[in-house]
Amino acid sequence: MARSAHHARLLAASRALPWLAALVVLGMAWLARGYTADDAFIPGRYALRIVEGHGYTFRDGPATDGVTGPLLLAPEIVAAAAGVDPVEAAKGIGALSAALAIGLVVWRVRRRARGTVGAAFVVLALLGAGAFSMHAQSGLETGLATLVVTIAGLGATSRAPGTRPLAQIAVVLGLLLVPWLRPELVPVSWAIAMLWAQREPATSRSRAAVAAGLAAVVGLGSVVAFRIVLFGQAIPLSAQAKPTDLGNGLGYTLVALAVLFGLVLVPSLHAVRTSRDDGLLGLALVVSLGTVILGGGDWMPGGRLLVPLAPLTLLLAGTGFGRFVGTHRRPVLIGSLGLLAIVPQLALTVLVVAQADEVARSRAHAGQELRTVLARESRVVALVDVGFLSYRAPWQPFDLAGVTDPDVGGRPGAHCAKPVTLDDLLAREVDTIVLHSGVEPQVSDGSITAMRGHPVEQALASDPRVRELFEVIGVLRYASGYYYVVLRRRA
Repeated sequence: MARSAHHARLLAASRALPWLAALVVLGMAWLARGYTADDAFIPGRYALRIVEGHGYTFRDGPATDGVTGPLLLAPEIVAAAAGVDPVEAAKGIGALSAALAIGLVVWRVRRRARGTVGAAFVVLALLGAGAFSMHAQSGLETGLATLVVTIAGLGATSRAPGTRPLAQIAVVLGLLLVPWLRPELVPVSWAIAMLWAQREPATSRSRAAVAAGLAAVVGLGSVVAFRIVLFGQAIPLSAQAKPTDLGNGLGYTLVALAVLFGLVLVPSLHAVRTSRDDGLLGLALVVSLGTVILGGGDWMPGGRLLVPLAPLTLLLAGTGFGRFVGTHRRPVLIGSLGLLAIVPQLALTVLVVAQADEVARSRAHAGQELRTVLARESRVVALVDVGFLSYRAPWQPFDLAGVTDPDVGGRPGAHCAKPVTLDDLLAREVDTIVLHSGVEPQVSDGSITAMRGHPVEQALASDPRVRELFEVIGVLRYASGYYYVVLRRRA
């Protein structure tokens, strides 16, 4: 009788685990709220300019494809029209989306065999997933993409009776929305749809495959048509501005797996090994890893491109951990080892929060100071960091990296290594240049003698003609190991 009552109390307490998991994600997002990705200010500027009547533009002129996930612009435009900062709105949407995704995953884990143990493991693992919450609330489409992929994955793997219509809706929504959020997630949305179709009864399997195929065509085709009509090309500008680098993609993916998951991947592998359905879900996630590798990874720290895969990976981890504890002769020992596996991630979470605080302080002080100087004395500014510095700026940005500028982005060369010359600066009527350096720049007679920036910045700094027409008017220490050099056109 006592044991039965104790079991009932544990079961009742476990019902709170999904809510607790969502609160953990929101709490971690709040701790990392100082971090806003520099690229997040790009769609924010687009949203503001659309509301102000300038069209789908980053600077005066024709429409430009500077937003990889156009769907994010919808809520940002609504926020801007209502007088709310669109970047802050995107941060809130991302955090809430990630929290909902995790809550749904823990709810699913809890309903499986030995689910209470598995769900509790996921909640504890979230404490070490600071990078997950940081990127979810970074102001980009990451959090929203995470929710869409998670709902599709949960729908495809649902075993509950009477949920087939909801499962189909979830999978179809994933196929329709993912292309509008993150291109590299399209293959995983297709793999999830294939998993769902093959789990359907044999009598309806062909209809499910047709429905998934139509949704996939409509989803990808609609965003391709959108880009062709508006920009005259099907491929996102970001893919041209950031060509594929397989070596970087592989290194990026390995580091991201370690930062986001670490040893938590071990119980995920156990789940994949012990269940066919979980194995197929794991295969779908591996497909996405391959896409990230082929795409060359990303420049942002913390594995942003793998964040949308985190909830489904934790679904496998919680499931695998519950099975392992339930079948092992020494469950207490295995449970303790599982807790120890989370410890390294806790240390990384501390570093993530510290990094977020540093970004916030840098922007509040040095960044704001530089924005004030540029707003007061510049009309057209050439720079690589077009996000925060260009946000709400009265001057026109000339994107040296080409992420928002198709003329530069379509040129040959690696990311931030596109050929940009003095003639380009003069054609755009640039009066100010902002270059970044990883070491303190050396300046003599108004010219840069030593710095360490991106190749496009190095080329401009060393060009004799640029030195003749532009002089250094200031060097600003932005953050640890990060400096800005401001050059102004000579009178």
